[in-house]
Amino acid sequence: MQKTPFSALSQTSLDSRFQSQVWDKLPYEARLSLCQEMENRLAARQGLQPRTITAQPMENKRYGVQRGDTIVLNSHLLRDGVFRSTYLDANNVPRTFEITVPAAGWNLYDTICHEHTHGVQWDEGRAQTYVSYISPNRDYPLYRIQPDEREAFAVGQKETLEAIARVEAAIGRELPEKANYLATVREEAYEPALARAQMCYGDPGVQEVLDQVVFDRENGVTPDSPSLTYTYISEVYQDPGQDLAPEAHAPTQDLEDDGSAVLNTPGSSPGIVGQDMDDGSAALSGQSAGPSGGYGGLEGSGQDPSGGIDPA
Repeated sequence: MQKTPFSALSQTSLDSRFQSQVWDKLPYEARLSLCQEMENRLAARQGLQPRTITAQPMENKRYGVQRGDTIVLNSHLLRDGVFRSTYLDANNVPRTFEITVPAAGWNLYDTICHEHTHGVQWDEGRAQTYVSYISPNRDYPLYRIQPDEREAFAVGQKETLEAIARVEAAIGRELPEKANYLATVREEAYEPALARAQMCYGDPGVQEVLDQVVFDRENGVTPDSPSLTYTYISEVYQDPGQDLAPEAHAPTQDLEDDGSAVLNTPGSSPGIVGQDMDDGSAALSGQSAGPSGGYGGLEGSGQDPSGGIDPA
């Protein structure tokens, strides 16, 4: 386990560091350490070894990914609170643009809980592998309602909403960024994705059929007389454009569906199709929003490097 400067904080005090008025003032290393402390506590609660939290640049609207014993966060989101995308302009010159992510701290809180859940699925031997996992940019409704993602989204949102409630109870007021996080929850909700899948496949029982397809693919079962919906879902895996997770288990919490895909084609201007993270109000920004810097030697000193409020 990686020890962090936040290990002595109460849960509510730790949660409070993710609220925007505190999070936005934190240096990059403090944010990363807070995320590690969150993973440490989630793992301890379940009697598991915590995964190492790291960060690396990720293109487009990606939050993070669980890979083996590591949870990798999007460093653009962690450092600057943005999604970043590179595209080629009409002269074939690479250009970069950014989308500011409201409530970035809470969205990362959700991401840690989400990706931690994928780690638990893997540790318990019940994770979907590459043979059954559907990536979000192939078929977003099926991605969202498949077994692993149903659970991970539910856990991430539940844990984050409970954390927000604890902080609000401690400070005696509603957090102003709560509405932005709730917009993300609505955009990623299970029910609209299920309705879209039911409409697309013309089958109100598409959820149950998908679960059966996943089970059969994981267990090497080939049905004798599959239903039409079963056949259509199976064809998603055969499509040469399918972007299956390249590792044994690498699902991503990703919004690259037809509601938020970043257009990235030669000769085109950048664009967002449909809704952004905050239900259409996210601003395009060409500036980096977050500070960077170190602890200044506070590791293990007993001092709080976050400089945040301590409501509990």
